[in-house]
Amino acid sequence: MFLAACGGTTTSIDGGADAMTDGTSSDANAFDAASCTSQGLMACNDTCVNVQNDPHNCGSCNAPCSGGATMCLNGACVPPTCNPACGAGLQCCQIFGPGPSGPPQCEDGGTCPVGCPLCK
Repeated sequence: MFLAACGGTTTSIDGGADAMTDGTSSDANAFDAASCTSQGLMACNDTCVNVQNDPHNCGSCNAPCSGGATMCLNGACVPPTCNPACGAGLQCCQIFGPGPSGPPQCEDGGTCPVGCPLCK
């Protein structure tokens, strides 16, 4: 299954029972990196990510934020700006979408929602 929508957390394929097992490349559910770029996202490890706010792929694929700069803002790792500070297991995220963006907020799920970079 291919999921793509503004405001989702990730866009990926499921690799489930409908996946091709004979080694051919004719699987209708094969990952399509072009679908990422058409949404303003980047293809990283067969997943569409927003390198402008993803703390695991900040600015480019496989570029994690760490130390005191665990928030990814505009493709750069910075100290988190959420107020109040996020609790354990939460990420401080700036989510871009249609209309004006709100202040950074704490999000659960291991990474930030991709938002909708082209919906400005």
